[in-house]
Amino acid sequence: MSPLFSPSFIYPYVWLALILGAGAWLVARTVSPAGETYRAARMALPAAALAVLTAPLWFEGLVQEVQCRSAGLRLGEPVQDEAVTVHWESFSPDPQMYSLGVLKTASPAGQAAMGELVRAVSEGRVRSFDIPFEPRRGDGAEVERVYQRFYLAPADESMGPCVKNLPHGTRFAPGTCLAFVQSRGIQSTYELKGSALQSEHGRTVQITHRATGRILGQHTLVERDVGETGLARVGLRKMRAWSCTPEARRNDLGPGLVHLVFGTQAVPRVEPAALSAHAKAAWSPVPAPPLGEPVPAGRAGIEFWTRKGKVRALAPADVELWKRASGKADARMVPVDTYLITGDLVLPDGLYGGHSVQWIVPKGMHIPPGPRGHSRFYEVDRGCVWPRNLCDGG
Repeated sequence: MSPLFSPSFIYPYVWLALILGAGAWLVARTVSPAGETYRAARMALPAAALAVLTAPLWFEGLVQEVQCRSAGLRLGEPVQDEAVTVHWESFSPDPQMYSLGVLKTASPAGQAAMGELVRAVSEGRVRSFDIPFEPRRGDGAEVERVYQRFYLAPADESMGPCVKNLPHGTRFAPGTCLAFVQSRGIQSTYELKGSALQSEHGRTVQITHRATGRILGQHTLVERDVGETGLARVGLRKMRAWSCTPEARRNDLGPGLVHLVFGTQAVPRVEPAALSAHAKAAWSPVPAPPLGEPVPAGRAGIEFWTRKGKVRALAPADVELWKRASGKADARMVPVDTYLITGDLVLPDGLYGGHSVQWIVPKGMHIPPGPRGHSRFYEVDRGCVWPRNLCDGG
């Protein structure tokens, strides 16, 4: 087939002819001697045809213009706080497969933001961040949902197990690592959220104060369309948005928002103009902050908290307490290895398999943070609360 008549060559001219035909039709209807009462109705069809035929030239540009008018970077006052804690409702590519210590998300922007959170912890800009350990529950009881908290800790894992598979280029100070524990309910002060972190088609990233809803920083991205239609061959080019600033088109401001919002005296908030250089610069990790006395693993950890008055073993005389916690009204004795939590503590690691125990949580208290292992947790006057698959199925 001759190139002159190939579809890729001839379609712009056919398209142009249709546009010119629709235009001529509209002009003819406009100047026709019909009565004023029917002129608008007679013009409607050719006007609609012309609008549809020319839509590829102006529709995307108009949509982008609307988007650009609300896009860009919005920053409030910097947060100067060494105890910053951030929650992010992130999720893995398969929301049904949550794993402890795994930092995966479903979008490139989300993965970039995760790397920025890790760096913020390494440099002391953020004390910790929380992400889910399990999907949302149908009953909406978010206070009961289990999360995992990531924080800077000694590399000897005395303050919690270290994350093993960190992104390439991650750097921590010698003797430190990114550790994690399980926690109950959202306990962070700030929240990172936005459609761009959940989907490749999202546009917005935002950091808010959870208690007040105040926006501390927000970036809305517009990906500028640079494509053309075949009509460019005959000089008809697509309309471009005229309000799109360079700031609205930057794709690093959203993932890097945590560095634009949070800072300390040692690591001030990064200015937007310096963010690209900051991303390429070497990390400046800080030593792990003092997190308290290390908790021994296994039964030694239970004895550790017993000596401090935070835990006590149930005695035979506590059978009524066991009945209220377990829901077993006919129970005649307290099972061995059953402990009552009486104060604030971090659960010891190593309580798996034959080393697992049963914990009783007083009414109104939360399951403490830390590795839950294979232990079961009972709440007074409520029954078994963890793990849910065993509590529900026996």
